[in-house]
Amino acid sequence: RTMTAMMEEARELLPATAPSLCPPVYTARDYAKQMLIAGILLTIHNFEESLGFYWFKYPAWFQPPTWFPLAPPSNWEMITAIIIVTAIFWLAITSVAVSKKLVIKRFMLTAFVMVFMINTWVPHILGSIVFLTYFPGVVTAVILYLPAAYLMFPKLYKQFESRRTFLFTAAAAFGTALSWVGMAQGIAYIGFHI
Repeated sequence: RTMTAMMEEARELLPATAPSLCPPVYTARDYAKQMLIAGILLTIHNFEESLGFYWFKYPAWFQPPTWFPLAPPSNWEMITAIIIVTAIFWLAITSVAVSKKLVIKRFMLTAFVMVFMINTWVPHILGSIVFLTYFPGVVTAVILYLPAAYLMFPKLYKQFESRRTFLFTAAAAFGTALSWVGMAQGIAYIGFHI
């Protein structure tokens, strides 16, 4: 027997008035609100990060690994990349907002939550610990990103059929967001070195 057939049989055994066993489902409006909040938080964070990189200087002792062919980006390269990545995320938010497919909305919100959770630690908190100083963006990462991620995560997690589906989507969504950041860094680097 297939899983669908077994679920249909189980559903027939339940009384008509039984509460749904399915998790609460985000509506298109729920996703739109959450993504608007996420976009605003990202913009505030990136504004702080840009201001921070305007004055930030890597410590004299810091050298990238020998296998890494590039020097750390200049302050203006970082600021340019931050502006580009902010624009890319807002373009994605706008595109997803007009989409009728909830799976696309769920994917984008998952990307935001994963970025909030991981980006708080790497590079912001880790950078502050390693360099023993303020690392651009650490304040809003800790004050805005962490609370938002931990408030959004539980309900978002319930939107997935299984842990495996969530983990696959989270990895793919974070990879997509990371590629946007890499693309922005690349554009900024090329723009300053041509």
